[in-house]
Amino acid sequence: DKDQSDTFTTAACWADDLEAHKLGAMVSWHYINQVYNPDNVMVPPYFDRLQLDDSIDDLPLNTVPWAVAQMLRTVRQCDTQVKCIGPGKFEVAFALRMLIHFVGDLHQPLHCVDRFAPNLTKGDDGGNKVMVEVDGQTMSLHGYWDSAAGLLADNLTRPLNGASDDQIVQHAKAIM
Repeated sequence: DKDQSDTFTTAACWADDLEAHKLGAMVSWHYINQVYNPDNVMVPPYFDRLQLDDSIDDLPLNTVPWAVAQMLRTVRQCDTQVKCIGPGKFEVAFALRMLIHFVGDLHQPLHCVDRFAPNLTKGDDGGNKVMVEVDGQTMSLHGYWDSAAGLLADNLTRPLNGASDDQIVQHAKAIM
């Protein structure tokens, strides 16, 4: 819907907004649970296999690095004149929107690490299992991070529309 995703900001949020359409197959594309284990607790065997390496073909399936690689492959199949050899305009537009979002996810610490500790022997799910209290309200560390430390806690309309996009721009200008 053009009205809901015609700016860089709304396009960047679009991958999260797709979850409202119950596209659960893409949920794991937003993160990778790299083990952070400073206390050397026993880590379940599954997590030991999640190791990044230099080869795109060896990336753990259905993780954010894998999704970025898949979206880049789609975009690269088109030449500079936007005349696609394989995918059509929809596929390229989809891949570009996903790339904007997933590159952001890769730069979010809580989307890239799963902390293990004596009280978190199955990991903290990217901060989702760590509770913090902010202004008398309890929320997950991940939720607090995603709200820009409470700056975006104004219950933005999702999917983002013109008014919520304007609100984000106002917050950005205030902190610049």
